[in-house]
Amino acid sequence: MRCPEKHKLQCAVFMLTDNAKIWWHSTKKTIDTSGELAIWEQFNKHFYEKYFSANTRYNKPAEFLNLKQGVMSMEEYAQEFDKLSHFTHELIATEAVTIERFIQGLRSGLRGMVHAMDLKTYDAALRAAVSIHSDSQVGEEYRKLLEIGTSIGQKMKVEPRAPKHQQRNQNTVNAPHQCR
Repeated sequence: MRCPEKHKLQCAVFMLTDNAKIWWHSTKKTIDTSGELAIWEQFNKHFYEKYFSANTRYNKPAEFLNLKQGVMSMEEYAQEFDKLSHFTHELIATEAVTIERFIQGLRSGLRGMVHAMDLKTYDAALRAAVSIHSDSQVGEEYRKLLEIGTSIGQKMKVEPRAPKHQQRNQNTVNAPHQCR
């Protein structure tokens, strides 16, 4: 969920349930409330300390830095990127760094296309990657439909085929007329 900085704490607290809600009611008494951003940062610090082990908090940034799309679908990669980014606030402190890290994890062909677009927001980069990925899958399915096989370094020329209804019409026109 994306929300303005000044509303992040309110949104997060709204989402808490059961034990987490009880934990927050007791923890907020120990937090310095001199500024909204300070409260949000303290909430994050206390929340992650309470609900994620030191080992998890230590390993997740490394997982994030090594994250590659690989065989994941675009949606799976984006979800994993978002999930791991919660543990790496200091690694992706700006929108530009977030975009660059996201693009670097994409598959090589996709990475170059999205990078060339020089997008300014993570959401725009994600939308572009999803769109390009979707278009490339449609192209792959079309090649399979036409039974076109290619290998690295090999190009195949494909002769356009007329649709079947046009082929039938051409055969009828060229057929000799039989008279009785």
